[in-house]
Amino acid sequence: EAGLDELRGGQFLFRDGVLLAEEEAVKLQRYVESLAVIHDTVTSHGGTISVNLTGLADGSGSRELNEALAEGRASVIKYSLVEAGIPEEDIHLGYEIATAEEVDLKMRRVDITVTGPR
Repeated sequence: EAGLDELRGGQFLFRDGVLLAEEEAVKLQRYVESLAVIHDTVTSHGGTISVNLTGLADGSGSRELNEALAEGRASVIKYSLVEAGIPEEDIHLGYEIATAEEVDLKMRRVDITVTGPR
């Protein structure tokens, strides 16, 4: 199991739209399972952990489409966290769209930042 310091920052690349590549899905499952255990431990001792998800999209396509993709990607990760037992109120969503109008596969991702325990 990973420690909290290893889980403070995570990044998951999406293959297309809101579909994770197979290796990313496996990585996400491990990440979520480890974070859920740590979250349970911290909250059982009266602490809190906040999970911030930032969905990203490259600049290809319309702004509306890219916003929907970025939000959808963050929602995929949020769903996994909630399914693992992390309460929705501890998960915060945001998104970012690249300004360059080009295809950039590295921008098709979700970044996770974990803060706490408090």
